[in-house]
Amino acid sequence: MDNSVFTIASTATGVHPEGKAKRWSSSNKKHIVVPQPNCVNWYNMNMGGVDRLDENVSTYRIHIRNKKWYRPMVAYMLNVSMNNAWILYRMTPKGAEEQLDLLGFTRYIVRTYMRTCTSHRSSAGRPSQTVSSRVLPEIRFSGKDHHLETVQKQIRCALCSKATRKRCKTCQVGCHVLCAEAFHTS
Repeated sequence: MDNSVFTIASTATGVHPEGKAKRWSSSNKKHIVVPQPNCVNWYNMNMGGVDRLDENVSTYRIHIRNKKWYRPMVAYMLNVSMNNAWILYRMTPKGAEEQLDLLGFTRYIVRTYMRTCTSHRSSAGRPSQTVSSRVLPEIRFSGKDHHLETVQKQIRCALCSKATRKRCKTCQVGCHVLCAEAFHTS
């Protein structure tokens, strides 16, 4: 009893309990009360989430042009999961204070993964970025599980930049025995 005919199916709720809805009747020239199934009422209260998802995904879509059929599907799943994470982030008290938009939140996540998950350079020469700036302060100054392990190849110490064969298991950076405490506290 609305403007157009539609079909709706729901696994969450059914027809009953029926609600009431006001609709304009052009034949009576006034508002009339019509019965409304519970699933339609529930849909009207909760609609908008899919529309917001589509809007956010289309705004900052990951574009991959390739002949592999599965890559756009993987990119879409990444977009949807990033949108869902952003919505959950906005619900937290910390998220409400900082108020990062979707683009800022995505950039923060990408920077975090790039700092923590990048491997050492295989090319010759010194890296342009210091090792200590690649380790997040939350990980570096956590104060727990910073044990040194011996590695086969020599690597640079994160504090003094001299060669060492010791590496912090948590931070994944080179550290001398004497430099480890200073690196993780200052």
